Amino acid sequence: DVGGESSPALFAPVVALLMTGPAATHPHDGPLDWLVPPIIRAIEYGYLAALGFAQDVPEPLIYVLIAVLVYHHYDTVYRTRQRLWPPEWVFRAGLGWDGRMLVVAIAAFVGIMPFAYAALAAYLGVLFGVESVYTWMRTGRGEGVMVNLEEEEEAGS
Repeated sequence: DVGGESSPALFAPVVALLMTGPAATHPHDGPLDWLVPPIIRAIEYGYLAALGFAQDVPEPLIYVLIAVLVYHHYDTVYRTRQRLWPPEWVFRAGLGWDGRMLVVAIAAFVGIMPFAYAALAAYLGVLFGVESVYTWMRTGRGEGVMVNLEEEEEAGS
């Protein structure tokens, strides 16, 4: 029973943290290391969806929370391509993928899943949305650094 209170799914964040902890000090320069971020995203989104559906969280809350996270991750990738790295405090305030999974696991254990999904979606939506709009407005229209990745690759070869 995935949705039961004694469900092993509740402990997935702890298992994920124990498995990723030793890899955190790895230099991340291997040929397949680029796969790590998408795998972590898939684990986070899948966990939020599976636990939310199993605990009867209203579907719109599940979708909104995942959409907020997808927006943040897209914005982060797009900013990186434009050399506009988000400030470190945004990542800390966003709780990280592991922190978000732990919050949801604790909420499932306590029995306040709909509240947790709504609160996380609202908090993260305001945090990531306001900071993103502020950054893009601060750079001005068309004044950001435009990067042609193909030209950079050719120059580096």
